[in-house]
Amino acid sequence: MFAPNYHSAMKFVGPTRKKIGKRTIFNMIGPLSSPALVERQVVGVFDKKWMKPFAEALKENNVVHAYIVHSDDGMDEISISSPTTVTELRNKTITTYTIKPADFGLDLADLKTIQVENADASKAMMIDVLNGSQGSHRNITILNAGAAIYVSGITSTLKEGIEKAISVIDQGLALKKLEALKVASHG
Repeated sequence: MFAPNYHSAMKFVGPTRKKIGKRTIFNMIGPLSSPALVERQVVGVFDKKWMKPFAEALKENNVVHAYIVHSDDGMDEISISSPTTVTELRNKTITTYTIKPADFGLDLADLKTIQVENADASKAMMIDVLNGSQGSHRNITILNAGAAIYVSGITSTLKEGIEKAISVIDQGLALKKLEALKVASHG
């Protein structure tokens, strides 16, 4: 969710954030102050030092299950190129551990294999994934989608969440859902 669309004050913060030119606490305020009052979420943070405080803040906000992630390569999501530290908030308990792509039968890949130059290239890559394309772009998608499925409560483990993500993509259900959303937004 794009914060300025839901937090009227955030539209005034944007220009200042751009002038600062680096990530700040404002990168984390949106998920902490979501008007949707979400109880389950996967959130990436730009620095490991914020993982535990972020989990504590989500706990105070009565979040039931959350994954706060930061990868060793600096990404604020689960990475395919390095281990990822996860601070998991589940039923008021906070634990921190590391996961690796190999834990789920996936090979390490260079981040360059998923980098794109613009939004159109990103869209094309995602459509390729939803059409069943194999490779590192699919692997990073299923890792992160699997985490979202797991924290949503649909599955009881991350591994099962990843398996569910694979199944949904391979059956064409994710692509069908995207098409339905496109129709609904234009109708």
